[in-house]
Amino acid sequence: MEGKIPMAARRQVTKRLRGAHAKASKKDKGRILDEVMDTTGLARSSARRLLTGPVPPDPAVRVDRRRPRPRGFDDDARRLDEPPHRAER
Repeated sequence: MEGKIPMAARRQVTKRLRGAHAKASKKDKGRILDEVMDTTGLARSSARRLLTGPVPPDPAVRVDRRRPRPRGFDDDARRLDEPPHRAER
């Protein structure tokens, strides 16, 4: 894993330079993009996408907001459905 930095550090770098990139001239945008590439080790297209695209969600936030499927049977019915050798436990 030589030369790679954690994703959290990449997020900090792109978050810090996002505003400067938006306000910069075309020449300065290229310089900022080069700086992000050198610092993070990302490819140019990935660095540009992180600087110009929507802010990526925080990984601590749950992405999948679906609820688990409700149980079809109550505990007593599931206990009756178990094989005899497991029902004794």
